[in-house]
Amino acid sequence: MKISTGLKGALKEAIGITILSLAVAFLVNLFHPHKVAISLARPAIEYGDDDLAAQELPAIHVGADGDSTLVMPEDSIEPVVVSKSQVLQLIKEGRAVLLDARSKEEYQAGHIPGALHLPFEELGRYFDKVNSLPRDKWLITYCSGPPCDLGELLAFELVNIGFARVAVYQAGLDDWKKSQQVSTKEEAWNGF
Repeated sequence: MKISTGLKGALKEAIGITILSLAVAFLVNLFHPHKVAISLARPAIEYGDDDLAAQELPAIHVGADGDSTLVMPEDSIEPVVVSKSQVLQLIKEGRAVLLDARSKEEYQAGHIPGALHLPFEELGRYFDKVNSLPRDKWLITYCSGPPCDLGELLAFELVNIGFARVAVYQAGLDDWKKSQQVSTKEEAWNGF
């Protein structure tokens, strides 16, 4: 099968334009003050210590003689990473709602007790439920754990929608299972 001369010329020209545009893009990125890091590897997840000030989500009680004032951290413009102990404390105090970002099948197979199902990949179908989420509590998203990033993606989307108190339990369900029970009961979207 022969390719016509005109088609060969157009194909060569298209390849040339593609190569030229890639070269220009790399040169611009090389000299741009806000250059984009180019990497084929996914960066490792960095965890902070539980006592790291930026990671301390649970409220701090200050005051004397039992007259304490509840001090909340500032509302965040991006999700905060939380540890299992912080998740447990926030849940125990009734100051958080857990959101499982995985698929329906994964959620039904097992999830953190009390977690609501809000799959990131079907977020558009859950618009009414998202709007019913409390704005005075921490919304803690999670998925299976590394390398799953659905919890983190859901958390950023919630911040973009306008929620201010959003956290990510990046270690996820895999970490939770090491010392805590899981549930297969579907949780109701009320009684926050």
